[in-house]
Amino acid sequence: MVLQRLANQRHRRRLRQALPDYQLPSFPDVVARVRDLVRDPKASLAQLGDAIAQDPGLSTKVLSVVNSGAVYLRSPVDTVRQAVAMLGMSNVETLVVAVSAKSVLPSSSGSPIVASFWRSAARRAAVGQALAGALHPATRSESFTLGLLQDMAVPLLATRRPEVYQGVWEAWQREGGALEDHERAAMGFSHGEVAGWMCEAWQLPESFSDAIHAHHDDPTAESPCPPAVRIAAALEVDGPGWERARLTEELERAPDLAPENVSAVIEQMLPAAQSLEALFV
Repeated sequence: MVLQRLANQRHRRRLRQALPDYQLPSFPDVVARVRDLVRDPKASLAQLGDAIAQDPGLSTKVLSVVNSGAVYLRSPVDTVRQAVAMLGMSNVETLVVAVSAKSVLPSSSGSPIVASFWRSAARRAAVGQALAGALHPATRSESFTLGLLQDMAVPLLATRRPEVYQGVWEAWQREGGALEDHERAAMGFSHGEVAGWMCEAWQLPESFSDAIHAHHDDPTAESPCPPAVRIAAALEVDGPGWERARLTEELERAPDLAPENVSAVIEQMLPAAQSLEALFV
């Protein structure tokens, strides 16, 4: 563990050297307030809802995501207080992190790579959420956020290193293989390592950072990343791989997912993915 921490520190130094002219945007102040309330044993759900409601933009986005079908509440909600009461504190925190990250990460701005990232991210969030409901329901909210942000360094690299990353992306599309291998060959680091640095800079929970690092682990192996998120990461969700036949094939190999449940999971995730795409792309 000590050696791993030292290696991570070396990676962070290298990444800061690789992107010396970039200052990662800060989350809105309300995110820090939400974190503080979640960790305060005396805080109430009403206080948490009121803190989010003070930011109109965040409130609107949270309610949109909750009512999109992606979060699978029993019925639509009209207020942030209702959403918080139904989701619970820890689930609200992960949702706020996901929504806020969208506001500070690069948008498509004419970049096909960034647009592709957000399409895939929305779909992976739906896959992760639906699969978690079938495999390990306690991690549904976490799987949604990790599915959305597992590759969150891609839009950063595409916009800050366009002259290099365009070639990396084209080589990956043309030759296949792991995107991380193409990145390391061209830049000396991968988007997963950059995402770890981003987690550190944003002071996200260590468990979140560890899961982001491990999202390409074998879904059958022991890992800090939920199996549903790792399965979602393996799906080619921004192209032909998003077809029903391909989804069915991948999900039938998912550990602990009964074959008769595959169709039900797909029926859950497809409408949610379409709703999320409309919100995040």
